[in-house]
Amino acid sequence: MAFCFLSKKVYNHTSKDEEQEPHLWQALGEQDFYCNKFDDLLHQQEAKREELEVHVAQQAVDLKQLSTEVVHSQWCHCGVLW
Repeated sequence: MAFCFLSKKVYNHTSKDEEQEPHLWQALGEQDFYCNKFDDLLHQQEAKREELEVHVAQQAVDLKQLSTEVVHSQWCHCGVLW
């Protein structure tokens, strides 16, 4: 996900004289910082989601293999049978 910093958008629509509105530029800089931080968090969450999908897919493969072994009587229960 790509985004344009708010300060860059405002800068393109102003007189380009940053000293006229120092509080505005400070606020926009903080806004850009938080947007960047949020974007980083989104990327981290996406990476974690992808790792989880791989893990779940591997578990599904393992479960299918175990089911196949049970069906072919290649697996025995080592506990108490009820």
